[in-house]
This record gives sequence, structure tokens and C-alpha cells, in this order.
Amino acid sequence: MYLAFGDHRFKKEALYSILSLKRVLHADNHAKIVLYTDNPSFYKPYFTKHGSVIIEELDRYQIDAWAYQTGYMFIAKIKAIKMCVNKYNGKVLFVDSDVVFIKNPM
Repeated sequence: MYLAFGDHRFKKEALYSILSLKRVLHADNHAKIVLYTDNPSFYKPYFTKHGSVIIEELDRYQIDAWAYQTGYMFIAKIKAIKMCVNKYNGKVLFVDSDVVFIKNPM
């Protein structure tokens, strides 16, 4: 599970990280990659043919509300993880956008 919002740099990092993860996953691995973002259109050209990548749009107002409630922007990570766990069955691995995979983490 990824979270990429705000600065365009984080979106590019997440894209690179997802591509590195897809490269190292075995073909028989049925893992789904869920990406929460405030800009789904940035990713759609890269993942329109990849059912293993699920793009979930996060409303920018929701992200701002989370930060306003706590005064801490990184609460968005916890809130997004909760959303993912509540929506999807199975194990969840949160991956920061600056992680690059060189071998299969499974």
C-alpha cells in the first residue's frame, strides 16, 4: 500500500517504487498494489493495463482535514492505512514512496 499526495516529487518516487516492486514480484504472486493519491490521472497512463495496481483517489480536502484535526500532516499515513485495511482483505504492507525494491519482499 502506497500513499502519494502533495508535492509532485512524491508522486514520481511512488511511481518508481511501484515499478520496482512489480519488477521483482514473481509472476505467480497475486499481490495487489493499492495506491492512495490526490492525483490519479498522473498514474493512469502507467497502470491502465495493470489490474494488480489499484488507484484510490484521496480528496485533498480530506488530507487537509486530517492534518488540521491533529496538527500533524503525517497522520494521513495512519488514516490511509486504516482505510486500506477496512476496504481490502489480507495482509497490508505500507511502503513509503522513496523505497526501491531490489528483491521480492514476500
